[in-house]
Amino acid sequence: MSWTPLSHRIHHLPLILAGPILRRTESRAVTVWLALKAPRQVKLKVYSTKGGTGEIVDRLLLQGENSTVQLGEYLHVVAVTAIAIDYNFLTSGQIYAYDIEFADRPEPSGVPGVENERENLISCLWPADPDVSPLGPQTISYFAHQLPTFALPPKDLNYLRIVHGSCRKPHGGGRDALPILDSSVSEFANMANFRPHQLFLTGDQIYGDDVADPMLWALTDAGDALLGWKENLPLMTAQIKDNLCNSIPKNAKKGNDFCQPRENFPESQFQQQAEAKYKYKKPVDFKPGTRTDIARDFGGFTAMLVNKPDNAKSHLFGLGEYYAMYLLVWSPVLWCDRFPKGKDVCENVKQAKVWDREAFELESFSRNLWRVRRAIANIPTYTICDDHDVSDDWYLNREWCYRVLGKPLGRRVVQNALLAYTVFQAWGNTPTQFDAGKVGNKLLTSATKWSESAGSDDLAWQKVSGYLGIPRIDIETGLPKFKLDEDVLILDRDDEVLDWHFTVRSFKHEVIVLDTRTWRGYPTENAIDPPMLLTHKGFEEQIKKPLRETDLLNATGEFEIEATLVVLPTNLVGLWIIDAVQKWDVEHGKVFNSDAGDAWNFHELAFVKLLAEFFKQRTRVIVLTGDIHYAAAVRLSYWSDCHFGDDPEINRQDACSTTDNRQDACSTNDRQDACSTSTNDRQDACSTSTNNRQDACSTTDNRHLACSTTDNRQDACSTTDNRHLACSTTDNRHLACSTEEGKEGVLGLNVAGYQSSLQYSVLAQLTASALINEEWKTHLIHTKIKSLLPERSHERLGWNEPLELVKISRFGRKKAIAAAVRNKQSLPDWGYRIDWMKRQKARVFLQHTGEGLSSKSPKLSLWQRLRQIISLLWQNRWLQEGDEIVGYSNIAIVSFQWPADGDGEKAVMQSVYWRPLWASDSVVYSQYFVSLGLDEPPSQ
Repeated sequence: MSWTPLSHRIHHLPLILAGPILRRTESRAVTVWLALKAPRQVKLKVYSTKGGTGEIVDRLLLQGENSTVQLGEYLHVVAVTAIAIDYNFLTSGQIYAYDIEFADRPEPSGVPGVENERENLISCLWPADPDVSPLGPQTISYFAHQLPTFALPPKDLNYLRIVHGSCRKPHGGGRDALPILDSSVSEFANMANFRPHQLFLTGDQIYGDDVADPMLWALTDAGDALLGWKENLPLMTAQIKDNLCNSIPKNAKKGNDFCQPRENFPESQFQQQAEAKYKYKKPVDFKPGTRTDIARDFGGFTAMLVNKPDNAKSHLFGLGEYYAMYLLVWSPVLWCDRFPKGKDVCENVKQAKVWDREAFELESFSRNLWRVRRAIANIPTYTICDDHDVSDDWYLNREWCYRVLGKPLGRRVVQNALLAYTVFQAWGNTPTQFDAGKVGNKLLTSATKWSESAGSDDLAWQKVSGYLGIPRIDIETGLPKFKLDEDVLILDRDDEVLDWHFTVRSFKHEVIVLDTRTWRGYPTENAIDPPMLLTHKGFEEQIKKPLRETDLLNATGEFEIEATLVVLPTNLVGLWIIDAVQKWDVEHGKVFNSDAGDAWNFHELAFVKLLAEFFKQRTRVIVLTGDIHYAAAVRLSYWSDCHFGDDPEINRQDACSTTDNRQDACSTNDRQDACSTSTNDRQDACSTSTNNRQDACSTTDNRHLACSTTDNRQDACSTTDNRHLACSTTDNRHLACSTEEGKEGVLGLNVAGYQSSLQYSVLAQLTASALINEEWKTHLIHTKIKSLLPERSHERLGWNEPLELVKISRFGRKKAIAAAVRNKQSLPDWGYRIDWMKRQKARVFLQHTGEGLSSKSPKLSLWQRLRQIISLLWQNRWLQEGDEIVGYSNIAIVSFQWPADGDGEKAVMQSVYWRPLWASDSVVYSQYFVSLGLDEPPSQ
């Protein structure tokens, strides 16, 4: 049927508006998330299946219940966790099923109830009236019993399957790759060790800034209907707008902390601002396609700053709009068959054409939402927050915070977006944060009061702001507050605030999910300088702490973690052309051109610190990234004599054992810093001049490294010609390094003594993006054309005090290293080499799927037909099969090669799935292979 207002059809829709979505899933606790149109008491039951194949439901193992939280008249959300009954627990190699029961609760006057006092999951999924049936088949199961199922990660890493992807814009280029996951689960639905075990959505699950006009039209209508009231969005008077800075300094190097209009901001002006009456508008007052100027001038947003007004023409503002967006991208229930025609909605012909094009794209997107819904009901799903979940460039730099959080509309939109993220995403990631008495529960209580008051309870809204970590406004400047964390500024947040970062541990692997948006460290000098993506405290809380916790759990025998994965919202290593463009933008103060500075390598200290913190405790790390609209794989080989941040006077080797990719610290019964070895003479004995203590660390051969801390001593290394290279250190010691041939090692400089002291580590970066948001730039790098200019391997050497990195060219490598060593008068403390992996040629996964195609194609003009002919030449498979990049809408499955013996044969593989131009109705996949062997980087 054609689109009608949600308020006219809400009573005919099923109880469940979105979900069930399987969220955090562990052996003793399983969480499922749902959005309902009426309040309920929700009970979750988890069952075993006979033979562990999923075919027949068996015993009840876990059970739990929770009440829905009312966020609107017709929006009631719940994350319910089932816990073990008696001594039951879930294990690997088995398929489990779950069901949900809904108990009726007293409802507000005027809200229709349900006929049955108790309902189950299947009866509440679909409407009884076939005329209002959602798009797609009515099933969320892969079995005849119609219940969703799942399997825990296996105890053998060779069978582990982890799925990841990011950036899902409904009207973005290409076709949604997330339904491909449904095909993957379906193929192995009854095989616990082969079906996907975890899904990580690594950013931009929604686009709050870049929204299609028909989508906003539907969202505004749905948002008001779900809330049951219309939100008042605060604006400013023209005088207040003029007093605030909307521009970026032309010269970033000479720019001030604040833009010029702010520099001498008089107190009298602030008083006028505080006393001025805001102008209020409702979301419906800002029509689709007309929001660019409002978003920029009254909200301070940056999505449209660089001559891209269409990027924010339908920017989300209202809380109901953000709520409705999640319901529409995760479920088909609120959708109708088609949007109205552009000529019936738009004021002019140009807008009507844009409307019809976007409506066609959205209708194609919606046709496979039933498959997305089924997939995420049957695989544990974890998410992160990233900029487009709020707005483009969210918290990019301090200038963005000043621009947006210093304006009432900007602050309101950020708070609306974060509240929606909390309810629809964060709750399922960390359900214990929302237990009674915890900060999440307090936030939900305040959000409920806000909704009950129809948006008039200012105290409740202020509490929501604090729990979300939005900084308070400085009464003297009218700008958000910051505070110092060592040498950088951070948002001055309340003490009681939700954490977006989290860790998931299974039998043999851990996944550490970072929050690099709200834990940024901003430089103190220039407001547009690139930030540290993790502030100093963030490194402790988000990396050091979870790694130590895992080590303790391993020591107690509760876990046997062997593989460490880290989810980074932004790439650690990116394409050289993107880096070059962004560096140019930063140098010229054009930071909002391309999210310039929103990458790890733009802040040298943060990049080095990240590597050091990983490799102090792990020898192998697998990084999952997205947010850049292409798929790729990178290997980073790392070696270290003294990690950044370590004290070389105490011990330049923190690691005792590096043979099993587990913790580098070896625990003993009496918690001493001594590591036992199986052979007494296999030790590196490091004596001190103060107490003669020794840290005995095992090595793989019978070499010894004697390290003295007496100031005027030397480590003497024999040479064949008595030549020595004197390398000064911080205490005037000298290291005599052998020039004996055959001892080139990591630097290729014949330094045998130095070579024996090094630790080796490896990091694999696996990138998958976008699920749907293709661009012509990524199309180009996908092809053979990019293969003519492949990503170059590059190498860097690092010195700790002072911190300095030296890039080593692959041409004249030995001379460049020798020159760097002579210049620094010491050998480097650490170094790394980066290599881009080539992908295998694509192989067919599914043929002729026919997914996502509208039954009616738009009529093509003569020019469009000519372009179609040209595109056929472009679709040639030979041209499209590039060597490194997958630049079309894609999703990836990560697997492992993990032999029990043969440490050097360990590897991680990423299989990337997409629809190729040469056969657009098929799905193909291509694999990247990244060795995790702890080998030395090549010396050539």
